[in-house]
Amino acid sequence: MNVNLSVIGAMQNVSNDTKPLFIGISGPSGSGKTALCSCLLRRFPEATLLMQDWYFKSPAELQEDMNFCDLSTLQTERFIADVISLNKGEVVHAPRMNLHTFEPMPGYQQISPKKIVLVEGMTVFRLPEIFNFFNLRIYLSPSQEILIQRKVARDTKGRGRSIQRAMKQLDEWIIPEYLRDKSTLETYVQFLNADGNEEEVCARVSQLLEELL
Repeated sequence: MNVNLSVIGAMQNVSNDTKPLFIGISGPSGSGKTALCSCLLRRFPEATLLMQDWYFKSPAELQEDMNFCDLSTLQTERFIADVISLNKGEVVHAPRMNLHTFEPMPGYQQISPKKIVLVEGMTVFRLPEIFNFFNLRIYLSPSQEILIQRKVARDTKGRGRSIQRAMKQLDEWIIPEYLRDKSTLETYVQFLNADGNEEEVCARVSQLLEELL
């Protein structure tokens, strides 16, 4: 699914003070999105998190090694509906997901809107239905060399996958989708060099966030 920039229009930020402050955090697989969100949650206790990864369909419903930037791999309508509800100040019941196996888990997790809502995922900026909600749009943009190092290390050490599988994903869809985002989104989102360590990246985003508070 392509982002229809004509629908997004002028990209005006949310200005209603009664609504949560929405922070979008995106980037390719292995760019450090989850680490950044964990750091921001520690620094800003008034923040909550909604992860797009929780909305992936079960592996049993998908072909092996699919392109996970393809919105058909997600419960996209449910994700959009939950983001809209949070933007209205409503509680949502998000899916539970084992992020090592990507198998859905029983039950749900209750996400209550707070002053700051972090919305994290690879394709959150490709959804025109929610794009204008974001007061700050951060896209983590590591060099390809760093991206490959991080992706391989995470998948082999943290998820028990082979180097060959990690490299196949990088070659077939992660890097191509990353380059696509850089060419189509850079006018509308803030690309942030993510080659530094987690604390350095978090400090830079924290500063941007504090300027909005």
